[in-house]
Amino acid sequence: TEVDQLRQSGCLLGMFGACAMAALTSLASRKPVRGAIEVGTGFEMFTNEIYGPVLNKVYCLESEIADYPRIVIGEGLVDYLNSPISLETDQKRADFIEKQRDRCRKMIFKDGDDQFCLNYLSDEVRNLESADFDKSLKSAKEFGQDELKKYQSNEDHKLLERYKKLCKYLHAS
Repeated sequence: TEVDQLRQSGCLLGMFGACAMAALTSLASRKPVRGAIEVGTGFEMFTNEIYGPVLNKVYCLESEIADYPRIVIGEGLVDYLNSPISLETDQKRADFIEKQRDRCRKMIFKDGDDQFCLNYLSDEVRNLESADFDKSLKSAKEFGQDELKKYQSNEDHKLLERYKKLCKYLHAS
């Protein structure tokens, strides 16, 4: 329904912003995280506990696809953001929903392995928290470089490759 589309668009934008800042802050704090965001079929069996196919999809995206500190975006969510807006929606609301979806799309990029990911270095995210963004980015870059050096000296090739990917992403901004 129209109300659902308005609510979903606003919630997604807020969630994207929160996840982006959490990802950057975690790196700056030297506590890297990886994750996934997807939409799909699920149900709430207990308060704040989601079960169903969407949970399995998110788990697989995080544990098998994310690979290094990043947040993978599922194809279902990308499809949702690109889907037509309900025909029942008046033009003013449709424009608002489209603007929210566009802001979400601006926070997504396709990484080197063709996975859609949350771009926590995008201008859209930078505009959310401009006061701390540059400081957090500097600390995140330092952390990435420190980890890269550590895994080079330890000859840990698995983690070395992961941190090479992270540093490439962080230094592309």
